[in-house]
Amino acid sequence: MALIKKTTLKSPAKINLHLRVLKKAPNKYHLIESLVSLIGLYDEITINETLTKKTKITFLGKFSKTISSHDNSIVTALSSLQNINEKIRNKNFIIKVKKKYSRRIWTGRRLIQCCYCTIISGKKI
Repeated sequence: MALIKKTTLKSPAKINLHLRVLKKAPNKYHLIESLVSLIGLYDEITINETLTKKTKITFLGKFSKTISSHDNSIVTALSSLQNINEKIRNKNFIIKVKKKYSRRIWTGRRLIQCCYCTIISGKKI
């Protein structure tokens, strides 16, 4: 199993300073207005592009027990990105998330941004 383009990132937690639900969206989620601040707590993400035939996402650490490795925001986001971006459409990845803090302060959206920028551009953000 040959691994290429290994990258380790920090996914900072956030605090909502303001959160207002505007309305329910057609996809059953809610449109929100939010003001957030990133804080000094973070989870660590390691992304490896792999030559294997399947992407594997693993959550490690004290706060990883309740997160499904096959049904989570990373799986959904990566699938969506692969559908719209030819650069990564046929690539597979090994993604390890070291959960240092509770899901209540963790921002999955930031993790998705980190993964996207790293996978597409090869640069850390």
